[in-house]
Amino acid sequence: MSYATLDQLYAQGAPARSFGQVPPSVHQQALDARDAWINSFLRGRYPDAVPLLAPIDPEIIRCECVAAAYDLMNVRGYNPASGADVNLRDRFVQVQEWLNAVQRQAAHPLITPPSNGTPAQRPLPRVHSGTPRGI
Repeated sequence: MSYATLDQLYAQGAPARSFGQVPPSVHQQALDARDAWINSFLRGRYPDAVPLLAPIDPEIIRCECVAAAYDLMNVRGYNPASGADVNLRDRFVQVQEWLNAVQRQAAHPLITPPSNGTPAQRPLPRVHSGTPRGI
């Protein structure tokens, strides 16, 4: 299940016509694959919140759309050395950099903790180092 919809892919990744004869079912598969990729960056920092719950940070949706569009354009024969295609690669590199920043805790997306009673952070252990005095 992806965070982004096909409409969001076409608005933020690339227009549907950019993908040529690649069917919409493959567009959805690209979104689903990039969802798992994004989760791999988030899982270490937010172990109890992956997969993410609504509302999804718009930047995460944009990242998924840009990365999925990059994948779909590769299927079509994308060439990063060719004219406007450089823009696709630059956008993909920006997405990777942002996700790396999230993983390093230098960027802070909106993450909704789970509501099923699972703590968003694990409690600290109680440590006793000796016999209590004065009892």
